[in-house]
Amino acid sequence: MNFIGHGAYTSNGPALIMRNYEVANKYNLEELARSTPDRNLRFVYLSSCYSFGTESTLDYRLAQGFNSLGAKVVIGYSGEQIIEVERELANIFYNNVFNEFMSVEDSFTKTHYEFNRATALAAIIYMALICLNIIVLTELLFTVATQGLYVAALGVYGWIQTAAEALGSLCGFPTTLAFLAAIAIIIILVCILIILISLELSLEFYMGMMDFDPNNKLYL
Repeated sequence: MNFIGHGAYTSNGPALIMRNYEVANKYNLEELARSTPDRNLRFVYLSSCYSFGTESTLDYRLAQGFNSLGAKVVIGYSGEQIIEVERELANIFYNNVFNEFMSVEDSFTKTHYEFNRATALAAIIYMALICLNIIVLTELLFTVATQGLYVAALGVYGWIQTAAEALGSLCGFPTTLAFLAAIAIIIILVCILIILISLELSLEFYMGMMDFDPNNKLYL
């Protein structure tokens, strides 16, 4: 079973939000198991937020509910997730299982590796962008402070002209189009700087995946 949808953390533990805002949690899953004990459920992948609790408090009650229905393997997430990240992780996992013919354990390990590698790369790219924009902004402010706004404006114009010449030679753009494209690129870089500064204190990279209970085949 693969569930894709919203999840919530409630007083009864992790829950899946179903149609008409009904919820599925450990207790009604166990009730379902008692009323229909012969369900042939073996594997559950929960693409939903809070399926294994919050980032600070892991809670396996929902997984235990699926265990009572016969599931031998339950994969889920803790805390709030980004749907694009969940989708990509699921794609990697199922590609390993169905196209590479890996076992669930090996597929999870490979997905774990790819996740950690992508997280490390994202951190490097993020820090590189921050440093690049800080260098550019520092140079601009230093020029304004020491030589005045007019000189700084000439410096910015020089950057635009250099970028326009590069675009013209690389892409064959006419001079006017290359100049406008250069201005657009610089505006985009400034917007990236503003966004990065606004997110700097709040942006956190996801903690690595972990196998929290290998004996029961429950994966986070």
